[in-house]
Amino acid sequence: MLPKKFSGSQESATASYDYFDIANGSGMVRFYLGYVSASYVMSQSLFYSGACGSTNNVTTTPAKVLDLDFDLLLNKPLSIKGTLIANCPLYIQAGSVYFIIKLRKWDGTTETEICEGTSNTLAGSAVWRVCAAMSTVPATTFKAGEYLRVTIEVWGTASSGSQQARIGHDPMNLTDTIWTTASSISQSSVQIPIRIDI
Repeated sequence: MLPKKFSGSQESATASYDYFDIANGSGMVRFYLGYVSASYVMSQSLFYSGACGSTNNVTTTPAKVLDLDFDLLLNKPLSIKGTLIANCPLYIQAGSVYFIIKLRKWDGTTETEICEGTSNTLAGSAVWRVCAAMSTVPATTFKAGEYLRVTIEVWGTASSGSQQARIGHDPMNLTDTIWTTASSISQSSVQIPIRIDI
């Protein structure tokens, strides 16, 4: 038997929630991460990214090699609380790589940290895999005109010399010279818990 749907309204918008959303007090909303017009953005809708992923070299010294801010401008107030889940595909030429996700509020000038989580580590030679991270989101309210910001940091270590690390961020899951097989995944997404008041 399918969960019964309930309807609630916020201003002029109408949203539908199932029993489990209401029981938890939040609904999970999936945002896709991508690159458009020299900016990193996120959207609930699928779109073609201007680049399938971002790449940098890692050395034998562990270090942060990528730091990407994906932004969403909010036109209405928003409240969040619950558990965040992120999935990002990583590639390492030879060595190890992982990502850290940071959820932030950005007003155009100042960033406010909300929470962060660290993914599992991918290690080997010429390997890619979707890695996952989770974090607890405290009750946070955004005003209209503020940005919901997801920052993805990629950390890596080369097994020797200088090696390539990469993260995919194409909502349509396209492939390029790194994601070379039909089964490769370049889509990154973040599930954010939106507060439900009914």
